[in-house]
Amino acid sequence: VSLTENQFASVTLQTLCMAVECYISQKSSFFSDTITEKAIELLGASMDGSPTLSSTASPELFFAQGGCMTSLACGISFPGAATLLSLAINARFKVSHAVVTAILFPYIIEDAAGFKKERIAKIARILGVASETTNDDAAVTALTENIRNRLARAKLPTRLKDLSVSIEQLALAAEDAGNLELINSMPRSMTSDDLFDLIKQAY
Repeated sequence: VSLTENQFASVTLQTLCMAVECYISQKSSFFSDTITEKAIELLGASMDGSPTLSSTASPELFFAQGGCMTSLACGISFPGAATLLSLAINARFKVSHAVVTAILFPYIIEDAAGFKKERIAKIARILGVASETTNDDAAVTALTENIRNRLARAKLPTRLKDLSVSIEQLALAAEDAGNLELINSMPRSMTSDDLFDLIKQAY
């Protein structure tokens, strides 16, 4: 409740991105999926409200509940590249890891569509940005556009270059990230070069 509107938007998108990464992780299970789906629903309610959840709860309460469930999901499954890179970039350059994760989020969705399209489409339906009859390709596109629109509405940076960090500096962070244990738990097999490719797309 002490966060500014801008901070609340970035932290919410960061938490939602972590939930998505857990959902598409190679380490996901029926148990983690059940928790993550509920976390995504609660986080969606914190941003937009939800007809399926109690309307008396505040956005902050929905976010706190969704955040706790996302943390639990991360303990069972694993987050992915956006989380890994945001931690490495924050460690080197003291840039907000919530903002970095939010910027990378649409690119994580687009990347995941290549190997977990059905799961990304299901997330779009849970969040209500696509209907049950929407085909998977259209659902993925709708989710990507929804996240980009949220970034714009919250007046958050949409490119990594807006953070006053050079591409050469970000290359060092990608190298750092590639040396961390978490690189072995990515939703798909990745190297430092793959992480840097993701940075270049978002730069």
